[in-house]
Amino acid sequence: MRKFVFVFLFFIYSCHAKENNHVSAAEEKTLVAELKEGDIIFQTSLSTQSKAIQLATHSKWSHMGIVFKQSETWYVYEAGNVVKATKLNDWINHGKDGHYVVKRLIDTGKISVAGNVSAMKKCAEKFLGKKYDLYFEWSDDKIYCSELVWKIYD
Repeated sequence: MRKFVFVFLFFIYSCHAKENNHVSAAEEKTLVAELKEGDIIFQTSLSTQSKAIQLATHSKWSHMGIVFKQSETWYVYEAGNVVKATKLNDWINHGKDGHYVVKRLIDTGKISVAGNVSAMKKCAEKFLGKKYDLYFEWSDDKIYCSELVWKIYD
């Protein structure tokens, strides 16, 4: 059942940064207006293993994270070399051609309650600093990007 979590997502926002692979101020403003904490963001990574991930998953996306707001700044919690919170615009600019999509669970009512988002953030924070799991094992010792998102939602 865990493998089907992303079947229940729907499209929220997509952008392709055109100038110097950077999101324009207008595009970022539009995105931020549409975002909700707990949204899932996807991109094609520029990492050396990106192509292998795409072939294994049959997807053009090879990296993902989950967005949360701290003060007035949006961050993507991601598992790269280590699990970290990256400013949204920086995360977008690290992807291929600055292209990304944001998706949201269809039944967001269950996560939009402040207590649930708070619990999700707390869960995300416990993974900060964990190293990336190159072997894609299901443990908390090392974490890969989709595992991070699943465990935050779970």
